[in-house]
Amino acid sequence: MVGLSSKKFADRLKCNPHIKLYCSEVTFEFLLTDERYKHLQASLFSLPIEQTSTVILVNEFNGQEEKLLVTLLPAGHCPGSVMFLFEGSEGTVLYTGDFRLARGEAARMEPLHSGYRVKDISSVYLDTTFCVPEAMFIPSREESKDALLDLVDRQISKSAGHMVKLNCKAKYGYEYLFVELSKTFNQKVHVSDTLMKQYDRVPDLCTHLTTEGSLTQIHACRYGPCSLKKATDILSIQPSTMWFTGNARPDDVVRKIGRRYRLCFSFHSSFSEIRDFLGYIRPHHVYPNVIPYGSSEEEVIQRLQDCLRGSKGGVSQDLVSIATDFQPFGSLKIVKNSSKKRQHGKYVLLSRASCL
Repeated sequence: MVGLSSKKFADRLKCNPHIKLYCSEVTFEFLLTDERYKHLQASLFSLPIEQTSTVILVNEFNGQEEKLLVTLLPAGHCPGSVMFLFEGSEGTVLYTGDFRLARGEAARMEPLHSGYRVKDISSVYLDTTFCVPEAMFIPSREESKDALLDLVDRQISKSAGHMVKLNCKAKYGYEYLFVELSKTFNQKVHVSDTLMKQYDRVPDLCTHLTTEGSLTQIHACRYGPCSLKKATDILSIQPSTMWFTGNARPDDVVRKIGRRYRLCFSFHSSFSEIRDFLGYIRPHHVYPNVIPYGSSEEEVIQRLQDCLRGSKGGVSQDLVSIATDFQPFGSLKIVKNSSKKRQHGKYVLLSRASCL
């Protein structure tokens, strides 16, 4: 989202009316319900998920037009997040942005295929946030969800006054957990008025949420007032990823710290999930969007080299050794230091996109 509200960006759009900002339908709704981004409306266009659209590109210098086929694929990072598949005269390119896809999901994405074969993809710009051997395996969303449901069930079954508060650090991304909690316990999840204003435009989400805290035992109302006056006991649960990289044991999904719990819940694919995705589509080239701390761009590319088209195939022996005798999630160092490149926690970001 950084930069979308800047005056410089707004001026560029105003002076160049042929420039359009394409995004998913959910992202479109989120942007237009946020006062900071309403000025983008004239330039903002939504595209349907998994349907190929034709986009006309206009060369700023000579005015020539070129047709480009664009397909949005669900990225699994947060509501509205998508991958962009571009098909044009220069070849086929996939830009993943941030993504969390389980093993085998690429095989079920029809737009990545031509008939029964995977399309010949020239380049992939890939979310490599956890492209490190130490993050070979991260609990799946289903494992995290099951652990959360167990914690919540044990708490709210004691009495109506026993409540749960989810301390969600990020503004978006936990909606999968909210929906599963609502379905399982037949209680809506309490969120802030600010978030509900945006969720109201996404029917699949808003039916599982409420701004009335007195109507539920499950609360995720960090962004705004969150009164739990009727609570006799509150169980605090914090979904997180980075904490587990430096503090948890390899097999941890839930960890009790004092009077609260931490739940391992990742918005990004593990190293094995990244390799599974890339190894299935087998592009000719891969370019990392993120450089994990302690790695170089060359090292990240090398870790994925055997997944590219033209390679001999098969997992390298080094990775086989790591997979059989690994210290997964829980052995990464958390280090914050200065660098010429912009630091984001423990990662250097080369690029990030939720819309294009």
